[in-house]
Amino acid sequence: MPVAKGPTVNSRNAVIIGLLGIAAAVALLFGVVWAAQTSDKVVPQLGDDVFNAGFIDRISGTIADDGPIAYPDPLNNGRTIWLSHVGDDPATGWYAFDATVPGPDENCLADWQPDQGIFQNTCDTSEQFSPEGEGLTQITVEIRDDQVLVDLRGTLAEGG
Repeated sequence: MPVAKGPTVNSRNAVIIGLLGIAAAVALLFGVVWAAQTSDKVVPQLGDDVFNAGFIDRISGTIADDGPIAYPDPLNNGRTIWLSHVGDDPATGWYAFDATVPGPDENCLADWQPDQGIFQNTCDTSEQFSPEGEGLTQITVEIRDDQVLVDLRGTLAEGG
């Protein structure tokens, strides 16, 4: 019974195929590097810019019982925020602000002091902030469908 021969690969064809593969890889690498250098409008987008903190009734109850809630870096960009609620109406009185105290030392944070009902600068305890975060960098908060949405794309002016 005859046996069929498979394709034969001689060394010349193998070298040509190998060189074509290397040339394609180098061309692809140069294309990626060129595209990265020529576009200054590329912005990495790794997730939502709007942080959903949860339903207003649950979150306002938690804050009423335990004080403002710290969210360590909700978008993995090195920015911890505080979410605070002031007043009895869960639909109003929401504040979100950067936990970093504005100034030259980026290691100073606003830390909640439950006994006093204020935030205090960790670097200068004489500097204090209200539960609304006045004096800290404010972040837009929106209530939609009974949920607290914090827009982390930008900030409002310091001081609320």
